[in-house]
Amino acid sequence: MDIKFDETKDYCTCWFESMYGVPIKECCHLHDRRYANKRIMKHQADLLLFRCVRRKANVLVASTMYLGVTLFGDEYYKEAQRENM
Repeated sequence: MDIKFDETKDYCTCWFESMYGVPIKECCHLHDRRYANKRIMKHQADLLLFRCVRRKANVLVASTMYLGVTLFGDEYYKEAQRENM
């Protein structure tokens, strides 16, 4: 798992790197790091993603992303957890 933010990487898997000209890539990077952290539960990481995106973009974008990671993020979470055993 990349600890350092790399502008060239795609952290927002299956999503846009920015919304309405507002970059949210850093929120996705933090979300990826939290998925890999064994001390953070999936629902906590997802809620923190929601808060970050809401702060940078808006509540509609944040809610849509939150719904997506809540419904479809289980395998990504499990994979990140396995990689950091």
